[in-house]
Amino acid sequence: MLEIRIKRSNKALLVELLSIIFPLTLLYLGILVFIFFIFSLKISTIILAFVTIATSVVYICVVLQLIISKKLIWRTKEYVINKDRVIVMDGIIGSRERINNLKGLTNMQFYQDALGKHFNYGTITLYFLGGGEVNFRDIDTPHLYMKNIQSLIDNGYYPR
Repeated sequence: MLEIRIKRSNKALLVELLSIIFPLTLLYLGILVFIFFIFSLKISTIILAFVTIATSVVYICVVLQLIISKKLIWRTKEYVINKDRVIVMDGIIGSRERINNLKGLTNMQFYQDALGKHFNYGTITLYFLGGGEVNFRDIDTPHLYMKNIQSLIDNGYYPR
């Protein structure tokens, strides 16, 4: 059976990680400045070095945990579209599937913010009868996938 498989964009993951890590880095630098300028007059150099190293280790652990968990969650989501249905699959330990019948599809649209337009990723939303919707978030070339989905619906196949 002919189907379209879509995974989330690595470029979108990088943008999301940077949008979280950048403020964390600013906070970390602010903490270091606070430690150096406030505590440097009142505590010994050895304690100051220990506090600085401990703060750095905590920062590195938080950033690594954030990157690993985001990457795991990001890569487990997959979208599958065939001529009859739309399937959204996700899960790290367990798994979850959401299936919509394509016969109830009423409308499609895609959205790209400024970074998405620059890096060519975005979100496609499929609207169904009864008010349901399915969002394919942060996928590469959403306009191309939208054309392929439309062709699959109209013709039962899509151009490669």
